[in-house]
Amino acid sequence: MYRTILVATDDSPQADAATDAAVELAKRFDATLHAIYVLDSRLGRTSATKEPYKQIGENALQAIEQEAALNDVSVTTTLVEGTPESEILDYAERHAIDLIVVGGKDKSTVERFFIGTTAEKVVRHAPMSVLVVREETDPS
Repeated sequence: MYRTILVATDDSPQADAATDAAVELAKRFDATLHAIYVLDSRLGRTSATKEPYKQIGENALQAIEQEAALNDVSVTTTLVEGTPESEILDYAERHAIDLIVVGGKDKSTVERFFIGTTAEKVVRHAPMSVLVVREETDPS
């Protein structure tokens, strides 16, 4: 059903849940997994202040590589700078991605109204299927 799956990470618990789902789906469908981390260019960081975020991205992508390897899943990782939703969608189209997997975050109604979330923007504009994965919460 899916031959190429893209998971977007921002090193959050929600992105970790999305990664788990993406790796499981890639294994189940014998699909190639792609992982992307986007340094958000809208935040106006200087070269010096970007470095810690770049390191976070590299570490997040390395963790995905390790999880994929443990599950015998082929993975390609990419770290880019730009607007997250645009970079995710551009990557997906350039690499003929069948499914995008993103983590869903809860934001206030005001935040969603004015800026939306990356996941919402990807869902709205993606020409391919998008799976939004919510972080599992403890039912107690």
